[in-house]
Amino acid sequence: MAITDINRKFTEIVSDYIRRGFTINIGTMGGSQGEEGHVDLTNGEIVIRVLLDRFVDYGELGLDGYEIVVGTATDAVKPNEYGHVVIWNNRLDVIEHHKFYFVSNSSYGTYGKKFFGDGAAAKAAAEKRFERCSGKHEVNERKRFTGKAIRIAESVVKRHMGIKNVSKDKLEVYKTCEGGKNKYFVKYRSNLITLK
Repeated sequence: MAITDINRKFTEIVSDYIRRGFTINIGTMGGSQGEEGHVDLTNGEIVIRVLLDRFVDYGELGLDGYEIVVGTATDAVKPNEYGHVVIWNNRLDVIEHHKFYFVSNSSYGTYGKKFFGDGAAAKAAAEKRFERCSGKHEVNERKRFTGKAIRIAESVVKRHMGIKNVSKDKLEVYKTCEGGKNKYFVKYRSNLITLK
């Protein structure tokens, strides 16, 4: 599902209310509370807001997307009244609620075409991205070096520890990857030297 499908769903909801005899209520449509967009409709008795907004579920995966909320104004809002009349989005008496979770991009970066789905699809996609990222950046196993690296490590131990005769069988050089950055270490007996 793409953003065009979300636009289509928003339009279908508004069209359905217009088919039922609702008209646009211009007096309450001024201003913004940070939402993507809204349309206010009235039948002469109540005011209904159809709202498109972004959301973030701050769970372990931080899923986000768009939501369409349809609700009646609970404040003292009169239909067809003009002036600065505010309908607070967080005070709507919700009639319908549709969530469209971000699943993926068609290309890398912010400007790629975004695709949306339900919560299960978004969770599966986020877990897959996390798995790929952790597999790429977090390597906890040590990679040991020999040959030239040992000769370099010998000079490091001599310089840092002030030892003249270094026993090569007690000398280790290895690399780890923590937080996506490589770290190199020289271990001599029980002493550890971090290389930059």
